[in-house]
Amino acid sequence: MVFILQSVSNQCIFTTFAGKFSFYTGMTKKKASKNSNKAQHSSAIVSSLKRSHRTAFLLNHKEKEALDLYCKKNKIRNKSKFMRETLLRTIMDHFLDDYPTLFDKKDMDKIKV
Repeated sequence: MVFILQSVSNQCIFTTFAGKFSFYTGMTKKKASKNSNKAQHSSAIVSSLKRSHRTAFLLNHKEKEALDLYCKKNKIRNKSKFMRETLLRTIMDHFLDDYPTLFDKKDMDKIKV
């Protein structure tokens, strides 16, 4: 693998046989504006939404094949995102169906409006 480094005013570009990657090496100064509070607020939100808790589970061979086949058929590239969204969608649906009520289901069935 060959790396070629080019430096162009605070931007470094790595070129490999696999592709081209670029990143900025310098920090740009932000202008002070009234939107700076919004930027600080949005960065606080982003940091609170950062995923820092790892959860892992194991699949048997047939489950793995089924997942791979489903992802290939539906052109899903990010399996972890797919599994996370599917799991949380199921959990949220369960929460919405089983919300707490003041009366039991039997009592609610007896009441006619």
